[in-house]
Amino acid sequence: MNDVALTTPMFGWKELRAAAGEDNSALITDFTNLYEYSDIVTANPTNSTAVDLSSLFGKESGRFANDFGSVDIAFYAAKGAPINYTPLENDTFGFQLWGWRAGPGGPGILLCQSTSAASCLLGDSTLGFDPTTGVALTAGALWCDTLAITNYWIETIAVYDSAIDRTAWLHIPDLRGIRHLRCEICTALGVVADEAANIAAVITAV
Repeated sequence: MNDVALTTPMFGWKELRAAAGEDNSALITDFTNLYEYSDIVTANPTNSTAVDLSSLFGKESGRFANDFGSVDIAFYAAKGAPINYTPLENDTFGFQLWGWRAGPGGPGILLCQSTSAASCLLGDSTLGFDPTTGVALTAGALWCDTLAITNYWIETIAVYDSAIDRTAWLHIPDLRGIRHLRCEICTALGVVADEAANIAAVITAV
């Protein structure tokens, strides 16, 4: 019997954004001087950092970064920390997803964003363990189950399993050379009673 080689790399979930407070109080609409490659580390967001996909996925399972071109992204809200917040179904948030090529220069590219600062909703599907580490989470964390987005990327960024109380996720079918990603969250916690906090984003390569 011949051995069968799997042609699709099998990657686990990785952290795109740790559970934290908001980066911005609203979706960015003034793009003056936003962003350059040098801004990957030094730009406005207070909690999000850019993730180097080549380092994140490049050597798992003997694979290299050019063995994948697409990624999936999901969101959840953690309970209790770093903000004292209990996730509730239908709490809302917004996001913007930025990408950069390898550098050493060039613009930040807005790949997609939520249709508003409140168009992403938590569902009632709980998670007991951090999907990137397997470490137990404080009981009460909830997956995001609704994503409504505006796509700016050359490829259609799809939303799957949305608005049915499970886990909604983004699928980017082809990164076309994008190496760095950053997910910025806006929630303006405290302005509206149903706004979410402690939003984390996880990513896997396909």
